[in-house]
Amino acid sequence: MDILTDDLAAAGIRISPSGRVTYPDSYVVYGERFGKKPRAIREWVATGKSKGELPPLHDPAQLVTWWRRCKKTRVPPEILAMVSEESEPEAKSGLAPEKFSEEVDENGRATPGDDLELEGAEESLRQARELANEAYKKLKHALASGDPGGAEMWRKDWTSAVETQRKWEKDFNKIQEDRGLLVRKSMIQVEIAAVANVLQRGFLATMEDLLKNHAPELPNDDRRMAAVAARDKCFEVLRSGYFGENLFEAS
Repeated sequence: MDILTDDLAAAGIRISPSGRVTYPDSYVVYGERFGKKPRAIREWVATGKSKGELPPLHDPAQLVTWWRRCKKTRVPPEILAMVSEESEPEAKSGLAPEKFSEEVDENGRATPGDDLELEGAEESLRQARELANEAYKKLKHALASGDPGGAEMWRKDWTSAVETQRKWEKDFNKIQEDRGLLVRKSMIQVEIAAVANVLQRGFLATMEDLLKNHAPELPNDDRRMAAVAARDKCFEVLRSGYFGENLFEAS
């Protein structure tokens, strides 16, 4: 199977008699373009050779299509962002343009077409965590084996990977918040406290009415204390739960 199609050849991609693939630009240039390291671009090309379909690095829109056919992971958000900035991606791919930008329905809620951004951020976060974990393992090994030079190299890689992970965690959380998929504890606390206070006030008033009707001989203060005790026992589980701190207003 000839993996050098006419389109790829026209884009300046060449294959030597020995099978070496060369692109018009270096892997460093493509890495800068896609926000990846050169070795990542090299891995894409190696995957393309093994699949019989070289990645069209010259065309981000076609690269998205190639990625979904040849790779098992989600398309990197950097590539999706490049496609979204293209004014007419269908002019290059010959296909109808995919929707990479955020869309909302008549109620202002994100639509399913917006999932690509969330999936891309989630996949990038997963990759960043894997890189950080791998760099940390290499760092520990270098330290244990008495290799200061290697330890310093892996320390830098680990520090960089952790920083990248933190950035993607921040972006991923922000996207989830924008979609309504992630809510901060403080916001949940406010909502639960509002509902809980309405319930506990209603429960307390009901208990006082019951005691007034069925135990009219009790003094008002005793009746109030008995009603408060019954309320506190009823809401004990909720009060001691994860969101129980400062849950109820003072009686």
